[in-house]
Amino acid sequence: MKKKIIIYINLCDNGSSGTIIKNIIDYVESNSEFECLLCVPKSKNPKCYSFYKREKFLIRLLKYHIFKVQNIKPEGFIRSSSTNKLLKKINFYLVNNYEVLIHLHTLHHTDIYLPKLFSFIKKKNIPVIYTLHDSWSYTGGCYCYSYNKCYNWHGECGGCQHFYKNKDLSLYSLKHKQKCYEGCNITFVSVSEWLNSMLNKSIISKYKHVVIHGECNIKKKNSRDINLLRKLNAVGKHIILFSSVYWIDRKGVKFIETIVNKLPLNYIAVVIGKEFITLNERIINVGYIEYNEMNSYYSIADCYVSVSQDETLGLTLCESQICGIPVAGFGHCGTFETVTKKSGILLEGVNDINKLVDNIIYIVEKKPFSIKEIIESGNRFQRFANCPKYLDLYKETLK
Repeated sequence: MKKKIIIYINLCDNGSSGTIIKNIIDYVESNSEFECLLCVPKSKNPKCYSFYKREKFLIRLLKYHIFKVQNIKPEGFIRSSSTNKLLKKINFYLVNNYEVLIHLHTLHHTDIYLPKLFSFIKKKNIPVIYTLHDSWSYTGGCYCYSYNKCYNWHGECGGCQHFYKNKDLSLYSLKHKQKCYEGCNITFVSVSEWLNSMLNKSIISKYKHVVIHGECNIKKKNSRDINLLRKLNAVGKHIILFSSVYWIDRKGVKFIETIVNKLPLNYIAVVIGKEFITLNERIINVGYIEYNEMNSYYSIADCYVSVSQDETLGLTLCESQICGIPVAGFGHCGTFETVTKKSGILLEGVNDINKLVDNIIYIVEKKPFSIKEIIESGNRFQRFANCPKYLDLYKETLK
C-alpha cells in the first residue's frame, strides 16, 4: 500500500494562513495515516521545508528593478530557481512511491512561478486543493476589491487603477492564472460563504469549490490581565479594542479617532498593528505584537470594534469572541459569518459612525450578551473546529 503525503505550499509559516495550515497538519497527523509537509520560501522551523534558492546577482538586480524601481508586481509570474527546488522536493516523494496531494494556500510571492508549478502538477497528474484566503487567485492581481468597488474580474481585468501603479499586468495575470488551472484536477476551498459566492462570477466558476471556514489558535485567559491594565494606565476605564496587522485605508483606519472622540470620556481605545499614528491621548497605540500576546489584550477589552471595509472572513472578530469579548462594527463581505445576534452587532454595508458609537456604548454598559453565548459563537472558528472537513476532503480526493 502506497504511503500518502499532503504537501502544503504557502508564502509563510505564520500569520492567519500559517496558523490554519499548522492546525490542519496537527489534526491530520493525529487522526489519519497521512504524512504532512509544509513548504514555504523561508522558515526557521525545522519541520518546514524552505525552498528559497538565492538567485544570481544579475537576476536579483533585475527583480529589484522590476518590483522596487518600476513598481511592477508580476507576483506568481516571474521565473524563480526557488520553484525548481520546490518541484524537486515534490518529485522526491513521487519517485519514492508516495501518493501525493498538494494543498495550496497563499501563492502571491516572487519565489513561486505559477506556470512551472502547475505544468509540473498536470504532467504528474497530482490532485490539488487550493484554499483561498483572499481574492488573488481569480483576479488580475488584487487581494481585495470590494473597498475599491472594482469588479473587472467578472469578465476580463484591464485598465487597473488600484493595484498596478505603472505597468498594468492585470489582464496578463488573469489570463495566465486561467491557463494554469485548465486541465488540473483541482478543488477550491473558500474560507467564507461570501468568498465562495464570488467564485460563481470568476474564472474558476466551473471548478469544484466548497466552503471550509478559517480557524484561530487562541486561548481565553481566565481573568483580566491586571498587570497589562496598569502598564497601559487603563485601570477603571472602559476599553475598546481595534486590531489589524497593517492599518491601511481599507482596514478603516480613518474611522478610529472619530469614534473615540464621540465616546464618553471614561472610554479609551487600544489599537494594535503597524502604521497607525495618533496624538490622541485617549488612544493607546500599542503597535505590532506577537500573536501569543493577543489574548492578554482581549482579556482587558470591554468590546472589540471592527472598522474594516474589506474582509474575507475576519479572524480577529472570531478571536475576540473565543476570548468572551463582544463585537461591534461595520459589516462588510465575510464578517457577518463570524458574529451571531447573541455575540455582537454589525451594521450591514454602512459606515454610520454615530450608530456604531451607540452600539459600543450599549454593549459595554448594558452587557446584553452572555459570555457563554459569545464564546459559543467564537468556538465555531476555534482550533480544530473545521479541520475534520479538510481530512474528509483529502480522503475523498485520494479515494
